[in-house]
Parts: sequence; structure tokens; C-alpha cells
Amino acid sequence: MDIKVNFLFIIIIFSIKGFSQAWIEGDTLLCFNGSGSATITSGQFYDAYQWYYKPINSSNNFLPIIGANSPTLFYDWQNFDQTMIKVHVSYNFQGTLIEYDSNTLIIDSYDCNLSSDFFDKDNFSLAPNPNNGFFWINTNDEVLRLEIFNFAGQIVYSSIMFNPSLPVDITFLSKGIYLLKINFAENSKTLKLIKQ
Repeated sequence: MDIKVNFLFIIIIFSIKGFSQAWIEGDTLLCFNGSGSATITSGQFYDAYQWYYKPINSSNNFLPIIGANSPTLFYDWQNFDQTMIKVHVSYNFQGTLIEYDSNTLIIDSYDCNLSSDFFDKDNFSLAPNPNNGFFWINTNDEVLRLEIFNFAGQIVYSSIMFNPSLPVDITFLSKGIYLLKINFAENSKTLKLIKQ
């Protein structure tokens, strides 16, 4: 009996060798208000798909994305920046449920240039970033307004009183990643701002 069970197991393993673990690829750099997608690229079709996500620095388990049960996931910057995604797939092979988790993609906007094309990088600096609650903006252009957004898109800081000789005080904000929007007379610049 043991020989038959082992033989059957070997047959199943060789029979499903044509199936492979799901491999996903997609857009990992999302710019402000941008969107992207990830899809399974292993060329395999499965019976069921469930996409999962979690924040990059979270120690919690991945959470299911409600309604995300197809080979491709479409996502946007507002809901998925600073997250990791993966897909759990399954298929039924001769009465046996086979399941795989894919590789994980990290979605981020860290290297994204979120400004207009006519922004002069030579006449601008933001330091320190990351910071501990104080940072300086050095620019030759007149700053009309500073706004800081959390990743839910909510304004958590706004000021029209900008003095380049004084640091910007954000000690009241929680540690985390924010977006700093600097409005000039003719354009604006949006940067990732990290408070440690």
C-alpha cells in the first residue's frame, strides 16, 4: 500500500510539472495621481486568483484586496503607493487543490520626479530629508504656499508664511512618509518628505 501511495504521489508531481508558481511583473514606480498594473507573466492559467497587499514597513500579514480576483491587478497611486502586492493562485488538478503565492512587488514613488518640466533643480534644495521634524527649503523662487499631504491625500500642513531663513516645523506630525507640495508663482514642485 505504501508503494502505491508513493507511486501515485510521484505521478502527480510529474503530471503537474507543467504548472508553475505564479510570477508577477508590473508598474512599481507610481507618480503623483498615477496608476499602474501588475499581471501574472508565468504564462499559466489558474482556477482562482486573489491579490493581497500590505504597507512596505508593516509587520502585519498581507490583506486581501476586495474584488481583485483576476490575472491582472489595476491600482492607483493614492491607494497603493508604499505597498507590497502579491497574488495567491490555485487550481484543481485531478481532485487535488494546488496553491501558490507569487513573488512580491514593491510599489513606491520614491524616485519619481513629480514636478513640472520647467522646475529648476539647480536653484532648489530640501534638507534634511529624512528629517526629525525640521527641514529647510532653499530656493531663489518665491514660495507662495507650502502644503504637506499624507498618503490618504489629506492636507496635514498648509502655510503661506514661508521664510527661507527659518526651518519648517513639522514636529507635530507622526513619523512617516508625506508629500510636500511647494507652490511657486508659475509652477509647483511635489516631493516625498520623510519624518523619522
